Amino acid sequence: MNNKEFIAGLSLTFTKNNVNQLSAFVLEADFPLNDLIDLTFHEERKIGFHAAWVLETVFLMKPLVLVPHLAYFIQRFPEQRNPSARRHFAKIAAVFSAPKTALLLEKKLEGLELDQLIEALFSWLIDEKVAVAVKVQSMQALANLSGRYLWVREELLETLKFFSDRERKAFFSRSKQIQKLLSK
Repeated sequence: MNNKEFIAGLSLTFTKNNVNQLSAFVLEADFPLNDLIDLTFHEERKIGFHAAWVLETVFLMKPLVLVPHLAYFIQRFPEQRNPSARRHFAKIAAVFSAPKTALLLEKKLEGLELDQLIEALFSWLIDEKVAVAVKVQSMQALANLSGRYLWVREELLETLKFFSDRERKAFFSRSKQIQKLLSK
C-alpha cells in the first residue's frame, strides 16, 4: 500500500479490521505522523474521522511512536472541529496524560506547554453540543493533568459540580469517579 492508497482507504466504510490494517501500514511504512495528524482535519469529515481513529490506534499500539510528534499534535489539538475526530483526540490526550503512560513520556512532556490543550479540553467539557464520549475523555485528561497543573484540579472540580446534574448518565458516572479521585 502506498500513501495514495492509504488516503483512499480512509474514505472506505470503516471496521475495526480496516483501522488495524491502516494503523499497521502507518507503523510499517513509517508514514509521517504529522501528515496523519493533518489528515484528521480533512475537509471531508469522514476522512478526518477515520484518520483520527487510525491515529488513536497507532498511539495505543505504540505510544512512543507519537513522542516526536506530540508537540505538533498538541499545537493542532484546539483546531479540531470534527465532532467524531474530537473523540479520538480527547482519548489520545487522556491516554498520554495517564500516570502510567506519562512515565514513559515524562521527558517529552516536561518540555511541552500544555495550556492550549488544557483550554481546549475545558472548552469541550463545557460545550453542550459536544458528545458525552468527548466530554468524558476530556474530563479524564484534565484529571490526569491536574497533578502537573494544580489549578486544573480546582477548576475541574468546580466545573464537574456545576455540570453533573445537567449531563447524561455516562457523564455523571465518570464525573463522580473523578471528583472522588481528585478529592483525596
